[in-house]
Amino acid sequence: MPESSENLTVSVVVPVYNGAEYIGDCIEALLHQDFKSDQFEIIVVNNRSTDNTQEIIDRYPVRSLYESKRGPAAARNAGIRASTAKFIAFTDADCIPHDDWLSKLIFSMTDSVCGAGGQILSYYEDDAVSTFIDQIVFRQRYNILQKNPPHITTANACYLRTSLEKIGLFDESFPFAAGEDRDIGERLAMAGGTFVFAEAAIIRHKHPQTLEGFYHQRFRHGSGQFYTVLKKYSKISLPQMLKEINSDRLINLGFQVVFCNGSKQERFLRLLQLIDSAAYTNGLIWRYFMYLCGK
Repeated sequence: MPESSENLTVSVVVPVYNGAEYIGDCIEALLHQDFKSDQFEIIVVNNRSTDNTQEIIDRYPVRSLYESKRGPAAARNAGIRASTAKFIAFTDADCIPHDDWLSKLIFSMTDSVCGAGGQILSYYEDDAVSTFIDQIVFRQRYNILQKNPPHITTANACYLRTSLEKIGLFDESFPFAAGEDRDIGERLAMAGGTFVFAEAAIIRHKHPQTLEGFYHQRFRHGSGQFYTVLKKYSKISLPQMLKEINSDRLINLGFQVVFCNGSKQERFLRLLQLIDSAAYTNGLIWRYFMYLCGK
């Protein structure tokens, strides 16, 4: 790691909350990047962990920060503010970057773009649930090249630091890990920024491998996405909330699961699609009721 910030090209910011199970593997992969060691730094931001995450971070030659405000948006902002580098790259504690991840990501950052996102693939290559998550949940190519406005999933992202500063960094009203990366991407795009899909910049994410784990992941995503809805309406009425729920899709998927006469693989795919939609919707509704209760 560089002893001086003068030559820094990029700061890699990793937010972590109770990530003792994962953070060591992530840091070790970052330390083995083929990028010039005096031109990048690793900033790990401990976001109120209550396990031994900090003890593990302290074993490595990285910059360690503590952020007391809840949420990865606040943790990432702490890392951005601590950086003087031209570029800010992001990954998550449960991700394992390929050795050339950072060099491929930075190489894609031409003068015409303010952000780049690479592929997010499963760490468990032969697992059926993880493969589905690759195809449906972490659709980086689609989010960058086809969404309007586009956004980049921050498990594998890089931005110009000055571009982030111009729009006020991540919105810290997002207290959970979902929605905040979409929000900042859309704000950058609306400010005239453009993104590139860096296909060769690959990280491996430790996806859930069980149906229960997949359900909880998508429930958390739906719960976090509520804050995107809240930002749109400021104060959400029940009719407005109902507009955000695709009940027709849920009903259709339910019928497909019950009456599907296809192969075992096809029936399993329909089940995964139903779990995906139902868990996300349940998370959204649960967070709405917490909002009504003032929590």
